[in-house]
Amino acid sequence: MREINKIYIASFLQGFGIVASVTYTLFFLSNGLSQTQIGILFSFFMITLALLEIPTGGFADTIGHKSSIALGTFLLSLSFLILAIGTNFNIFILAMLFASAGLAFQSGATSSLIHDILHKINAVDQFEKVQGRMNSIFLLSAVIGAPLGAFLFEHNKRIPYFIAFLTTLLSSFIMYIIKWEFHQKHEISFKTYFQKIHKGVLLTITNQRLLAFVLITIALTTMRLVFNQNISQPYLLSVGVSVSFIGILAAITSIILASIHAFTYKISGKIGDTKSLIIMIALPSLCAIVLGYLYTPLAIVFLILLQVGHAYKEPVMAKLTQKELNDENRSTMASTTSFLSSFVVGLLLPVWGNTIDSVGLHTTSIYIGLFTFAIGIFAVLLYVRRTNR
Repeated sequence: MREINKIYIASFLQGFGIVASVTYTLFFLSNGLSQTQIGILFSFFMITLALLEIPTGGFADTIGHKSSIALGTFLLSLSFLILAIGTNFNIFILAMLFASAGLAFQSGATSSLIHDILHKINAVDQFEKVQGRMNSIFLLSAVIGAPLGAFLFEHNKRIPYFIAFLTTLLSSFIMYIIKWEFHQKHEISFKTYFQKIHKGVLLTITNQRLLAFVLITIALTTMRLVFNQNISQPYLLSVGVSVSFIGILAAITSIILASIHAFTYKISGKIGDTKSLIIMIALPSLCAIVLGYLYTPLAIVFLILLQVGHAYKEPVMAKLTQKELNDENRSTMASTTSFLSSFVVGLLLPVWGNTIDSVGLHTTSIYIGLFTFAIGIFAVLLYVRRTNR
């Protein structure tokens, strides 16, 4: 499990990027951006991510998962460097381009690399446990990074981004030195590359369960991004929470979420896949609706519960998705599901940003809660119908 431990270390270092992201919204607002412009920034990020998902998935299946992850983490580190020196919307767009490319090269490849390493040592049954532990370690880095980032932001808003650049760059190096031999079954060529993409896409769009997962991902990712990048930070300020306490709250939340990630495999194993899907949709949806009616620090409780629902989603969806993937086209298929969800989410983000500018944070919270619940429950019904056949 030595190579899995390297993945854990790289995950911690990349997760330390929260030193910057803990004040993302406040950072952009302090540079004169409106909520609509912030929505456009992350819309560009998501749509670019979507367009890159499938070709980078094909890259991982052709060249190797480890190489794809190392390259992606390096590009992500450059996005933090650009943000550190940027001062306007156009520079921030460039940073989002590097960030989307960085995550695209990692998307699907990380879970596929874990799966392959475990398969080699006959421990595939440990996949969900390892995935959950990796996510927990990623979140635990926020226990240090979030309070530090909020504290530094109050003194110099750019220092957190330089720190995030360095830790993410180191994460890229750790991923690169993982010992994993990629066995290419065919000669590497553009023909092989495009054949893998074509086959992977077809296998994905003809799988009804994967399409149900795409709908769930669209609903939950839209909510998560709107809250994380638009609503949460100004919402907390509006109910009397200071910037420094936002960092402390992020650390506390990360500890709770790390625990959720670590034990999700046990919970989902007891209650089953369908009930797990219902929980991950209903909990954040109802919390978002309740937040629309709260104007006191009590809102903190529901913001944490909202994040708990999203934390529960990650290892469960990774496990269910991996069950549906073809071994030879694993990364391409995983990237195809990410492409479909990321593209739609990217189109929706400016709409939600404009909604905030038009009707405010609280009303938008109610609207997005109802949106997530409706789309999510429809997807669960689709999944159940296909499973029962």
